[in-house]
Amino acid sequence: MNSQKSTGQLTSDLTKAFDRLPIKDDQANHLNNLIQVLANGASNAVHTPYSNHFIDKPATLIPELEGLLKRTRDLEQFLSKIHQSTILAIPDVNARAPLEHACQRMIPALENALNRIASNDEGQEKDMGGRPVNYRSIQLADILAMNYKRLTGKTPTITVDPISVGNVATGEFFTFFKSVFNILGAKGNAEYFARLAIDRLNPQKEITPP
Repeated sequence: MNSQKSTGQLTSDLTKAFDRLPIKDDQANHLNNLIQVLANGASNAVHTPYSNHFIDKPATLIPELEGLLKRTRDLEQFLSKIHQSTILAIPDVNARAPLEHACQRMIPALENALNRIASNDEGQEKDMGGRPVNYRSIQLADILAMNYKRLTGKTPTITVDPISVGNVATGEFFTFFKSVFNILGAKGNAEYFARLAIDRLNPQKEITPP
């Protein structure tokens, strides 16, 4: 992703995109946190890009994921045991409120990532010495599909407009997905990555890139 917008502008644009969705009442806090994560991640590219040989050499990735999983579990366990007064001593309510909840979300996500390492080429083109596989867009697509399901309670789907020429993709999820994809400056074909994320969320069939 390569967005040239400021964090404030990204936050505003993302908020407008999410506002078009029928968000469940109990997901307001999660939505706010998600928007901030997406905006900050796009405007501050601090992570090392995935290697072109990520699929062939996952050994550089596994130790870091395992270390992060262990520390997240330790933090979640620690947070479950400390006194509530300790948490309340943190002055920023927005910082203290989602701590344990964030750990609880991160643990299964990390476990899932580790489980996928062995077969991480599912639905992805392997690097053959040419252009790198677009893992950033794959990651963003997965995030949008999973959070669409959580925020709305609906399974992400893509429909095709039978009237338009060329089988144009449409529907609530894809309209939202394409909007966020463009806001964050993600690279690649939005429809392909949206379909890929849907299949990874609900694996049923193999898809072919357009």
